Amino acid sequence: PAPPAGGGGRSRREGQRGAPVLVTILAVCVLLLGATVVGILTGKLRLPTQAAGETDVPSVSAGLPTTGAAATSDPVTSAPPTTAGPTSAAPTSVPPSTAPVTASVDPESAPVVSDSLAAEGSWINSTHSRYDATCRLDGALTVTTNHIPIGSFRCQGPEISLTNFTVAVDATIPDANSCAGIWFRFINNRGYALQVCKDKYVFLTHAGSLSRLRTMPFAEPLADGAKVHVVVRAHRNTFLFFKGDELIGQHTDSTYAKGRVILGVFVPSATSVAPVTTQFNDITIWKN
Repeated sequence: PAPPAGGGGRSRREGQRGAPVLVTILAVCVLLLGATVVGILTGKLRLPTQAAGETDVPSVSAGLPTTGAAATSDPVTSAPPTTAGPTSAAPTSVPPSTAPVTASVDPESAPVVSDSLAAEGSWINSTHSRYDATCRLDGALTVTTNHIPIGSFRCQGPEISLTNFTVAVDATIPDANSCAGIWFRFINNRGYALQVCKDKYVFLTHAGSLSRLRTMPFAEPLADGAKVHVVVRAHRNTFLFFKGDELIGQHTDSTYAKGRVILGVFVPSATSVAPVTTQFNDITIWKN
């Protein structure tokens, strides 16, 4: 049967009356949502997880330095920082330097003595009848002793007392009958000495008697009458010994802390034949 007359018109009128209500509700929701967004962005409206007085700040990645109060941990003893995340690069180690140690002088070192030893200057001519010995400066410092058997003789030089220094000098070794001598940190007849022989360096303490600390043989002995460039570097308790730019050896000892640099000659053995002699040229002493 046909629907009652007028029913369809009543439904349409009811739908038309409901439309303005829905539009009003949607408009109110849009306004509330907009106000909420503005409040969050301006900070006037705080989220539940944000404490009063805080503001939003960008995050800082783990492991990066941050500004603010200075760190109180010792940078030497504190553990190295780590970086969070599985993609962090593994730390790499730098291999130790393999560069050879050379006899070069620290550019900040100050030369305190520089003498060609061709004539009297920092060293002077002298004769000592007790030891039948002489020091002569005539184109070179020539040191000669006839005091046999084993012994040594030192020439008068500059009265400069040093702890950390570098000394470089050319020494001529005539043959196996003699050894050049370089004393350092030597004061009151006590200190260190380096014997420069035809086939080796010998590092000693000298306090009345000689006490050997280290023997440093050469790969090849010097030819008779050969000149060798000797460099000694001392820093605190460490001593380095060079033949030219070649590091021959090093040693650590704390017996003597300060003293003079002196040149002279050693009689290497009881079988040495007088006279025992050696020569020196071109000495420079730096205070490190």
